[in-house]
Amino acid sequence: MEKVCVLSEKRLNNFKYPDIAEKIQKLWHDTSVKIPKDKELNKYAVYSEYESDYKGDYTLFIGVDKIDSHKEIIIEEENYKIFSVDTSSPHGIIMAWQKIWEMEEQGLLNRAYTVDYEKYYSDGKIEIFIALK
Repeated sequence: MEKVCVLSEKRLNNFKYPDIAEKIQKLWHDTSVKIPKDKELNKYAVYSEYESDYKGDYTLFIGVDKIDSHKEIIIEEENYKIFSVDTSSPHGIIMAWQKIWEMEEQGLLNRAYTVDYEKYYSDGKIEIFIALK
């Protein structure tokens, strides 16, 4: 179980908005001013409240561990497939999500669409956790 202190949230759709990357980058940028610089914190992008599948609307929550906030998300222990992100590429996150969607389209990934999340470790490592049925 992980506890994420929510700092920002936005309802999004990866395929409805041609400027989705910019919307997500702006959310991260606007959130970064709320993150204490003096602490070693893991950062999270939590995807939940899915309308349907990866082509539908969802809510993106940006948060961190170890600070107080008005809202918290508890990520319950589920069956997750973990994808490591290539942090040497500036497009590592996008490439990882494209791989996830491709695997789903090929029937190699049976997603639960409950809570998925990206975890940005304080040491620079990034992993994507996809909930499975």
